[in-house]
Amino acid sequence: PDASVDVADGGEPENMLDIVFVIDTTSSMEDDISAVKREAVNIINRVAESGTNWRIGIVTFRDHPVAPYGDPTDYSARVDLEFTNDRNTIVNRVNLIAVDGGGDEPEAVFSGLMTALDFPWRDGAKKALILMGDAPPHDPEPTTDYTLAQVLRTAFEVDPANIYAILIGNATSTRVAFQSLADGSSGQLVNASSATAVVDAIFETITNITEDPELVSVLHEGSRALV
Repeated sequence: PDASVDVADGGEPENMLDIVFVIDTTSSMEDDISAVKREAVNIINRVAESGTNWRIGIVTFRDHPVAPYGDPTDYSARVDLEFTNDRNTIVNRVNLIAVDGGGDEPEAVFSGLMTALDFPWRDGAKKALILMGDAPPHDPEPTTDYTLAQVLRTAFEVDPANIYAILIGNATSTRVAFQSLADGSSGQLVNASSATAVVDAIFETITNITEDPELVSVLHEGSRALV
């Protein structure tokens, strides 16, 4: 192989892709998450078709379970699925996602992102967070005191990790916040105006991630190395 090509321990080119879906699971997201469940297999296949050494994780978030922010049954954020490339495991976990609560309009978006950023990302992998939600973050966030600046700094320190935000609906406050998260982490924003557009927005986002110039360059060099 070409000496300029990075290779992993097993001799394969380093075309690694780690993605964490960070999903708002408050009540208003019910139709959107139902759409994702129906197309979960196709969504995962779209990632697999990228030709990368991929892994997917899932984090869900709601809001802090204290008044006036969230409902008593809410949670700020939790890990629903650690990194895996087992398609059945991912589909099964997606289908177990339940929606409820939410309280006031802003949600614990920053807790969701910070939980995802704490995942065991692989050195040298393309690192992407796919944020899905229809409500803005608390800024600063109650209980944790997370701020936009802190989230972006943490994302940068993770090699960096890029935030690809999917704005569901058209709320101006959410658009402004999600755009700031995407721009500040060298990610992108995609808008899904309704639940019927959510899956297409996910497909578009996966394309944006897998067509990142650096990842495409590694894939191209890797294919040459294997010839």
